[in-house]
Amino acid sequence: MKITEKDAEILDYIVLKSLKLNCLRAYDLKPLDNLFLANSESVKESAYTYYFGILKEKNVVRVEKGLNNETVIYSIDIKTKEFLRQGGFKKEIKDELNTIEKAENIEKLKTKNLELQNENLEFSQTIREQEAKIRHLELKIKGIELIKQYWWFIGLCIFVGGLLLKLLEIAIAYVRQ
Repeated sequence: MKITEKDAEILDYIVLKSLKLNCLRAYDLKPLDNLFLANSESVKESAYTYYFGILKEKNVVRVEKGLNNETVIYSIDIKTKEFLRQGGFKKEIKDELNTIEKAENIEKLKTKNLELQNENLEFSQTIREQEAKIRHLELKIKGIELIKQYWWFIGLCIFVGGLLLKLLEIAIAYVRQ
């Protein structure tokens, strides 16, 4: 059952009043009547039923039906005092809000983490592509460096090849004659 801050205030009032009086009846809660929006007795009664149901569920006080089907609330001495000492229903609401806030923060962090992982994946892919381009360029540079180192040999081969071609042409011309 989810309770609001207003509910927590009313419930804490009822628990405190039951502790002071030790036996609380509906007429002892008349100061609460002005907290309810409607002045209708049926609305007030259903609101009291709602609050008494919460109190019974939480087992902070004993809620029983007395004579004439009237609801009577008894404090459970040590348990009731300890509950109020720990902050009562207001503390429960505050704890629940903190839990919700933490859960929302965790969800935001998870979302941010996924975004960062996606960015990291894209970045890694880009790095791999760039490294592949660099390796390709390094191979081209090695080829160019090899040509630079052996340019004289290549030139010599071309010269000898040209010279052999001329000699071959001369030899063919000599054989034809």
